[in-house]
Amino acid sequence: NYKENPSLKNEVELKYSFVSPISKLIKHSLFIEYGIQFDEVIVANDVMASVKAAYYAKEIGVSTEKIYCITKHENSLETTISKERYDARMDVYFRKFHFLKKHLSKEEYAVINFKALNRLGFIRTTNLGWAYLFKVLFRIHWHRVPIWREMGTLLPWKR
Repeated sequence: NYKENPSLKNEVELKYSFVSPISKLIKHSLFIEYGIQFDEVIVANDVMASVKAAYYAKEIGVSTEKIYCITKHENSLETTISKERYDARMDVYFRKFHFLKKHLSKEEYAVINFKALNRLGFIRTTNLGWAYLFKVLFRIHWHRVPIWREMGTLLPWKR
């Protein structure tokens, strides 16, 4: 989307919603200059490194070339669902949220979608249960993630 329409919204989505560093070429000097490291966590260890690299990068470029192939395995971190792993993902999610809330301009913050509803929808499709879903919803509320702004984009009428 950014390549065809390099708007602020599309740039923010590209930089901060596509957080996996796969298919990204990032200068090593950026990691050294800003002390960026991969987190030592059980899942999502690449999220904050990718977000920080995107934030501190002086310029970004986009290509439509295919440079990476993803394969899924039955027992991978992506396919094995547990409360422990999901809690770890949410911890990283909240660190990402607070980093972006602190560092983004008002204009960037206004257009970013933190996709909290996606997280709740994912839990609903697993066997983690309703009680766990409400626990995560409470954590989202406690961290003040603007979930209601996101819900407004789903409503059938305009404000």
